[in-house]
Amino acid sequence: MKAKPKIYLETTLFNYYFDTDRDAHAYTVSLFKAIAAGKYEAFTSNAVVDELMTAPAEKRDAMMALVGQYGISSLSVDGEVEKLADAYIAKGIIPAQYRTDGIHIAVAAVNDMDFVVSLNFRGIVNEKTKRLTCAENVLCGYRPVEISSPMAMDTGEEVPNPIEDEINRIRVKIYEETKHLTPAQYVEHINRSAEAAVLECGFEFVESADGKRTLRRITPDILAT
Repeated sequence: MKAKPKIYLETTLFNYYFDTDRDAHAYTVSLFKAIAAGKYEAFTSNAVVDELMTAPAEKRDAMMALVGQYGISSLSVDGEVEKLADAYIAKGIIPAQYRTDGIHIAVAAVNDMDFVVSLNFRGIVNEKTKRLTCAENVLCGYRPVEISSPMAMDTGEEVPNPIEDEINRIRVKIYEETKHLTPAQYVEHINRSAEAAVLECGFEFVESADGKRTLRRITPDILAT
């Protein structure tokens, strides 16, 4: 029987679980559902717990409750983990001021995780960090750990994407408004829409002597004329 993938949940996952206005909220909840369904074996660490404890009391308690609710095991930050995290810093992979980011990745590597799942795109989920921590892990005798976001994880669930839904809604609206136009009329319609959008943002098109159009910010003096 194939072992379940072991995933390390970084601090941002617990935060996004409750931030319903964030784009990644639905994907985060879907990942936790997959954990509850037994698709993944989930872990976190006392480094995450320390960060969660700095949140306001109500949110802190709610985030901490997820650990028990979803049966998430907590891993310790020991000397071996700190040594690997410091190696990331020494090699310039992780900036010293963001050492905790390195701790999260190192905890996962030392404890033989398959994935680090995070929404910290600046410090963790980026190509440089993925590539260089993987190389350093191997150099230090550990297995490569894949760094991922919840959006890239297989949860077995179709997650609604509000941004895509809004784009599709706009596409349908534009189609309905323009489907009766000839090509020339469509171009004219697009130009008028662009000019209206530019004006709404406080700019206007200005045509130079050579026929080129540039944007100019509309000042109060221009508006008054």
